[in-house]
Amino acid sequence: MNPAPPQQQPGLLKSLRDLPRPVWILFAGTFLNKFGAFVIPFLSLYMTARGFSVTQAGLAMGAYGV
Repeated sequence: MNPAPPQQQPGLLKSLRDLPRPVWILFAGTFLNKFGAFVIPFLSLYMTARGFSVTQAGLAMGAYGV
């Protein structure tokens, strides 16, 4: 009697594709939130390069934090 062949595990991409839509929506929202938080420190560099003072850039950063 031959043993049953081992069952293959689904691949990572297949498993990710099978996730429900709400999970993908949460993932997209989390990604946008984290990406926005990553860009914020560069806002001060951009503002000072465009002629704003360090104080004005700091106020803008503080306003974002509030």
